[in-house]
Order: sequence, then C-alpha cells, then structure tokens
Amino acid sequence: MNEYSGLNSWIAIVNQKLPHLSRPQAKVLAMWSFGIGMMLFPGSNNSSSVFSTTTR
Repeated sequence: MNEYSGLNSWIAIVNQKLPHLSRPQAKVLAMWSFGIGMMLFPGSNNSSSVFSTTTR
C-alpha cells in the first residue's frame, strides 16, 4: 500500500457517493475533507505535504 492509499480510497468514495459532481469537483472535495479530518487528530501535521505532492 502506498502512503496515499487513505486519500485515494476517500476520493473513490466521494466519487461514488456524489455522482452528480464532476471528477475534479469530487477530488477537491475529498482532498479538503480528508485534510480537515487529518487536522482534527494531534500529530497529523502531514496533510500539507500530502496535498503538495498529490496536486502536482
């Protein structure tokens, strides 16, 4: 499993549950909500590095 498997899984779930959104819209929503979830847990300050490498 790669280091972004949680984010990739969440993007797939958002795509499946919200089919009326375009793929880019669903990806941005998934990334935003994933980041919010990560920031709620102490020690999860890696969200900026995850997003910086996935948006290139």
